Amino acid sequence: MIGIPFGTYTFTETVPKQYRLTSHANPFNVVVDKTSITYVFVGNQPLGKLRLKKYEDTNGNGAQDAGEQTMPGVQFHITGPEGYDITKNTNSAGLIKLFNLVPGTYTVTETVPGGYTIVGANPRIITINPTNLTYLNIGNLPNVVEPEGSPDPTPTPTPSPSTEPTVEPGGSPDPESTPTPDPTLDPLGSLDPSDDPGAGGLGDPDDPAVTAADDPGVAPISFADTGAMQAALPGLLLMLAGLYTFRRWQQA
Repeated sequence: MIGIPFGTYTFTETVPKQYRLTSHANPFNVVVDKTSITYVFVGNQPLGKLRLKKYEDTNGNGAQDAGEQTMPGVQFHITGPEGYDITKNTNSAGLIKLFNLVPGTYTVTETVPGGYTIVGANPRIITINPTNLTYLNIGNLPNVVEPEGSPDPTPTPTPSPSTEPTVEPGGSPDPESTPTPDPTLDPLGSLDPSDDPGAGGLGDPDDPAVTAADDPGVAPISFADTGAMQAALPGLLLMLAGLYTFRRWQQA
């Protein structure tokens, strides 16, 4: 500018889109004096852009394949240079678009929805370059839900076999067997008491023997010193020493 009065001038820049003023504040003041030419240099830095897309990665391969849908309403927290800090949700198309980003390193953190596992790191570190559009695609793998199985049935205990008598249909329990009594023997007589003078019920050595002449119904009987008895009957009968009662049987 030539021919302007000396003094202080205020400059305000209309910063172009996708740029920021980096050399001065906006507005800024310039002093023009008469002793020199005043030079003003104004620098603008191009800014970056980010396009984030969120999709359902059903096969977990880290790429959006045909048929895999975008995910709206997923929340992201993004921080960057010079105190940049923003929280946004993906739109109905599953996108977040950010402009006028100062070039540098940014941190992108997802709040993973329930029922999903993020594919890849979380958070992610990205670099925003000037003038360029940075793409960031993040997939979520749906969690596999195992079907709930039926609980194992409670085993029914096997009842112990009954010890009660089994009654056949139309019948009755077997009656308890009644022991058959020994046949009653018909005594024909007894030894003469005079044959046991000692009346002790034992055969003593000096007791007289009973002969067939004394009692025709019996065979001769003798007593051994050992207390055993021998009978002149068919066969031989051995008995332990003790008190015995002898009855006379009719001889056939």
